[in-house]
Amino acid sequence: ISPSFLMNHVFYWGAAFRDTILGPERTNRLDRVASAYAAGLRPSLHSDYNVSKVHPLQSARTAVLRQLQADGSVLNPAECATPAQALTAITTGAAWQIHADDRGSLEVGKRADYAVASADPWTSDADGWDKITVNETYIDGTLAFQA
Repeated sequence: ISPSFLMNHVFYWGAAFRDTILGPERTNRLDRVASAYAAGLRPSLHSDYNVSKVHPLQSARTAVLRQLQADGSVLNPAECATPAQALTAITTGAAWQIHADDRGSLEVGKRADYAVASADPWTSDADGWDKITVNETYIDGTLAFQA
């Protein structure tokens, strides 16, 4: 089993699921990243574009904070991932999940697929990850995008 979580369910629609659609008990079972890690699984996070925008660091932020956009409340705090777990889920965990172990981290022998960002998520507070922008993207070491 290799789960992939649409964390924007929590961020954008968590309050609607809790208050109107599913009720609080069932909504607490949404996107349980911490439980997946506790069970020894290797989850990834996705956006399900075009349901929600592609912004992996926003998804990672939501996995850590589980904060609802509508009211700022936290949905099931026991399911908050650690920052390292959330960042792994959008890098090496995601690469492993699609059998692309030759990428996902910068290491000798791996493809040089990486992004140059406006801040380092590994050393910054998860609360600000949604504001980090990508300035350049390299695929196999070649510039593919520049802001």
